[in-house]
Amino acid sequence: MKNKSIFLFTFFTFFYLLSANCQSKWFDNEAVWYYSSPYAYIHSDACTKVVLNGDTLIQGLTCKELLIKDSGTNEVVSTEYLHFRNDSVLYYNYYENAFHTLYDFTAKTGDTVTVHKNKFKPTDGFLWLDSIDNFQYIISEIDSIQISGTWLRRQKIKPYDYESWGFSSSDTAEYIVEKIGNIGYLFGRFPIVTTMETVGMLRCYSDYTINFKNPNWDKECDFVTSIEDPQISTIRIYPNPSNKEINIESTNNKIILSIEIMDVDGRSFKQMEVNDLKTKITISNLSSGIYFVRIVFSDKTSLTSKFIKSELNK
Repeated sequence: MKNKSIFLFTFFTFFYLLSANCQSKWFDNEAVWYYSSPYAYIHSDACTKVVLNGDTLIQGLTCKELLIKDSGTNEVVSTEYLHFRNDSVLYYNYYENAFHTLYDFTAKTGDTVTVHKNKFKPTDGFLWLDSIDNFQYIISEIDSIQISGTWLRRQKIKPYDYESWGFSSSDTAEYIVEKIGNIGYLFGRFPIVTTMETVGMLRCYSDYTINFKNPNWDKECDFVTSIEDPQISTIRIYPNPSNKEINIESTNNKIILSIEIMDVDGRSFKQMEVNDLKTKITISNLSSGIYFVRIVFSDKTSLTSKFIKSELNK
């Protein structure tokens, strides 16, 4: 009887550990993410969709292949690769031919997770054209959240600094959730860029066992509202990002009276009278970074939008 009890205890302990290990698995082949459109495609009517496309081997490691698509055209914007190692997710940077830790659930409160310590060229899945100085973020809290009846670990995160690529903005709390990844965007963003200007947020995630819908999104996962943000619907800035010049165009026949360009600290770099529906502005003399454009229309209304001055090609 004693041996039977030991056998049953051992069996159920093994079963529990096996179940726990399976539960901690990250994404399965049914995983799909829907994100609000990224900054580089902000004038597109489509959201960004990420789907898994099976497994592949890179440097002898089994990786999940992710297809990042414009859901409106179904065009593949990027193909990315993730490798799961215990409680961490690594992404493959094909420009460096190296893996980097993207998520780390062994990290403790107060720890800094370093994806890239120095300047690097991001893969296309970052949806960012320039090189990035570094990629770090801080774990500020750790708890868990229940989704579809399953408890998942969650990390609350904050920027390492406002020069580093990360997962959180300067004014909003952001989270990384086990299996789902960052609730903002899978590959992060600059903290000084708000959710309106980059990949807005994770609308929905689903896999074989979990269905998650962001409480801040009350429409269909791939639904695009016909009521546009007034700043987007009345002005168009292109190309964006750009390193030489940008075009600013009124899209509702409102005459542009004047334009002022400012940096993120509010310093004015250029002011000009326009009195037309569109204009072209040379920006090659500006340093790379994010800039505000304040536009005044003929009906005395105004708006502020943004553009990115990219680095000049070497």
